Amino acid sequence: MKPPTTPRPTRSRRQRGAVAIMLGLSIFVLFGFMALVIDLGRTYVVRTELQNAADAAALAGAKQLNQTAAGVCCRVGQCCYIRHRDGGAK
Repeated sequence: MKPPTTPRPTRSRRQRGAVAIMLGLSIFVLFGFMALVIDLGRTYVVRTELQNAADAAALAGAKQLNQTAAGVCCRVGQCCYIRHRDGGAK
């Protein structure tokens, strides 16, 4: 007499657990890429804002210098005066 055998699981039943694992890993990777895209986007926005601030500062400085040599000499003199007034070089 033959011992009773259990039926072999079909291929689809064996693959069912693998699909869940692959789905979990795929979601993990997808969230990782999503976080990377958000970080890079934020970096781009901050870089643009900093460049705009630097441009505004350069334009304000140029306006104060009156775009002449006399304006430059006047501002250098003011800076020297303020520096010496506040205690000189530190």
